[in-house]
Order: sequence, then structure tokens, then C-alpha cells
Amino acid sequence: MPPDFDRADRSGEFWGYPESRTFAEVLIDCEEDRTLRAVLVGMLREDDRGARARSQRPRLVATSSTLAGCQRIWPALRERYERLRGSNDELQSRRLGAAIKEELGRPLSKSDVLWFAAALADDDRKYFVAFALKQGPNTAAVPLLEPLLGAAVYDTDLSFNRFFVEPCVRCVGWQKTTQGLLRFLASGSDFEKAGAANALYWSIALSDPVARDIEDAVPDPAESEGETPGETWRRLNAMMLEEFVRNPDLHVRRSICTQLRKPDDYPPHLRTLAEEARQIALAHPDEIIRERAEITYLPRPDTKVQFSPLPHWGRETNGDNELHDEPDLPSLSV
Repeated sequence: MPPDFDRADRSGEFWGYPESRTFAEVLIDCEEDRTLRAVLVGMLREDDRGARARSQRPRLVATSSTLAGCQRIWPALRERYERLRGSNDELQSRRLGAAIKEELGRPLSKSDVLWFAAALADDDRKYFVAFALKQGPNTAAVPLLEPLLGAAVYDTDLSFNRFFVEPCVRCVGWQKTTQGLLRFLASGSDFEKAGAANALYWSIALSDPVARDIEDAVPDPAESEGETPGETWRRLNAMMLEEFVRNPDLHVRRSICTQLRKPDDYPPHLRTLAEEARQIALAHPDEIIRERAEITYLPRPDTKVQFSPLPHWGRETNGDNELHDEPDLPSLSV
């Protein structure tokens, strides 16, 4: 990749000609958004492997033209969404929902997927994506499964992460959503493990097709990734238990603690580990973990079970502990 000044000069050259100005805008956006740049490079490489005879420049111009279209449509719809947040303008809300539904009535193009994936990695735009996907068919989110799972894992608010779990369950079912989150729990950083455990709270809550409030969710298949739903459940419980015992990270243990069960509720081969988890939780120096453990292991018949909410935790990528404002969604019936 050329040095910064050379890249700026080349962008300026493209900007100088009206016929290539759209492409220059894409280059400028790529300079400002690393996620956009990475996804675009991946798309171009994939395209290159399947088209030996095409030259590079026509391919770039075609891609930039397509990107320009989605950059006009989705940012404009998001701007309307932002103006309606917290408002009671039901007429304009319905019109916005209808416009989004019309756009999502067609299969998402590569450029649409690119824009949505970048938006899901941006705290200022990700809630628009969740709102938009709710207006479209249950298949609209299928190509966005991985970015949605990532948004759920990385959202540090333990209520708002539900906005990104629900479209996953709606488009691929509970089991495949859970399997995706378990991959973060298995091999992610401690931050990602805690985020995955928090997102799994909603995945578990949405596992019952009768209880979940998603009318058009696709049914879970008889098998996914070589597992039956029951096998996924058993793997989920075992992974949560093992991670709690073996990982001393405070936030990981806080996030998993409410999912623990009494030792006798586990299969025989896990009961020794479950007893170890019980002892760790009840004697833990953290008050939140102890409180949750007492509710699980030492219930009082006359006491209503109510967990205290977990506090926010900062992203490891920037070390801060910023909290985002609650997303005031337009008052649109869906």
C-alpha cells in the first residue's frame, strides 16, 4: 500500500475528474474507516480469484459505482431514522419503515452487506441496522450473521445486545445463533468471552419458539453443524461450567454465574466440576458473584429471585469505560 501522502495524491487525482469522483469518495471513506477498507479489499480479492481475464481498473470502477448507490440509499434512510428517534411522529415512522422494507425486499448486494457490516462495527450506526432488519423479511439478516454476532458480543450494555441477537435467531434459528456465540466463548479474548456469555443469555431466552416474541423466526433444523439442538444445549452448559472454573477473569465469571446450576442438575461426569464451581462462586471476593451464587445454590423459599444488574465494563480495545445512550427507536409498530 502506498504511503499516506501518495494515497492522498491519488485520491485527489480521481477527485479532479467528474467521471471518477464517486470512486474518489470511496477511497476517502476507506481512509477513514478501517473496517470498510478491510471488507472492500476482501471483496476485491475474492472477485479477482474468479475473474482472471478482467483488468483491475474496470473492476474497481464497477465496485465503486455499486458502493455509491448504497452509500446514497442507506445513509439517507439512517438520517431519517436519526431525526425520528424519540419522536412520536407515527406517520413518518411508518413511511420510514415502508421505505426500508422496500429496499430489503430485494436480496442484499455485496455493497449493501459491506455498508451494514461497517455500520454494525460503529456504535453510532449499529442500532439503525437492528431497526432496519426488523422491517425486512426474516431472510434479510442471513448474510450479516457474523457481523451481528460480533455486535452482540461487543455491545457492553447487557440489555441492548438483545437487538443484535434477535435478528440472528429470526433468520437462522436459536441453535445456529448459539453455535456462533459459542465460538467466541471457546476461542475469544476474555472481553469476547464475557460478551458472548452475556449475548447467550438472550439466545437462551429465545430458545423456546412458543415463548419468544418473534412471529416469523425460521424454525430450528433437526441438526446444525453436526449437532442436534439437545447436543448444542449440553455443549453450552458444559462450556459455561468449564469456562467459569478455569478462567479467573472477573467479567467472565460475572457473566457466566447466572447460568450455573446445582451440581446434581449436571450429568454425572460434570458434577465434580460443578461442585468446584459452586465453591468458587460462594467464596468469591466479588460481591456480585457471591450474590448470584447464593440465589442459585442457597435459595430461600420466601425470597423473590432477583439478580442485581451487572455493571458495564470497558472495551479492551480502548481501555475506557464509556457508556452509550439508550437508543430511542422510532415509535413504529412492527
